[in-house]
Amino acid sequence: MLKMIQLEQPPVRVEDLARHLDIVTKHDPEAGVIGYHGMQEDGTWYVGYGDETATSRDATVAHQLKRIIDAPFGDSLYPPCDVMATMLRKHYVAEYFAVCLTLPTRWVERAWRRGEQDVEALAELFAVTPESMLFRLKTLRLVEQGVEL
Repeated sequence: MLKMIQLEQPPVRVEDLARHLDIVTKHDPEAGVIGYHGMQEDGTWYVGYGDETATSRDATVAHQLKRIIDAPFGDSLYPPCDVMATMLRKHYVAEYFAVCLTLPTRWVERAWRRGEQDVEALAELFAVTPESMLFRLKTLRLVEQGVEL
């Protein structure tokens, strides 16, 4: 997806990607943390986000972008399983997608190997929250699970 907007280094501006995909983004104070998505009468998708800070907005738009990508499949992609209902599965998949989109593995690992190993500095470089960066570093096994901010 990032190649579509010719992005090769952080930060990922998810609104630019949405614009490239003809998805309208709009601030709506009532949207909450997760935001929402829908389709306008002309068939154009839109995403509403609540928090105007760049880090929160990008995370919300990325989350909703995944929900839009999955929308044509309804509930068939994530049927309920023993421990999780369909809606919750959709939520967690969209959250993981948002993290992967804003913190691509190759970019994070490259920055880490170049010696940038301070969580807050990396978060600033990638324009994400320190909590998101720490989560990503843990999933990539670049830091131990017990590391905290």
